[in-house]
Amino acid sequence: MIKYKVAQLCQQDALSIIPIEKIAVDMEKTTEHLIKNGFLTENQTVMVTASKDKVIVSIYKNGRILVSGTTSKEAAEKIGREIYEIQEQKDACTSK
Repeated sequence: MIKYKVAQLCQQDALSIIPIEKIAVDMEKTTEHLIKNGFLTENQTVMVTASKDKVIVSIYKNGRILVSGTTSKEAAEKIGREIYEIQEQKDACTSK
């Protein structure tokens, strides 16, 4: 399981999920697997944007996830864990 920390961004309705270890995300695989798991998704090459249940996430190649639409650390952590689990199960990310 990817270990990460959740940080509240100042003055914003967003939280950042930051992997503790260095990882690389396969953007195409991530996009495919998020779609299969019910996310509305767009691969923008430098990041993948996805939405589900009124929450919007941006997933970057270094594994960082920006969660918008909530200020709840618990909600952000839940969606971050779901995304990391999808990536690990489908080999969409690798440790550096």
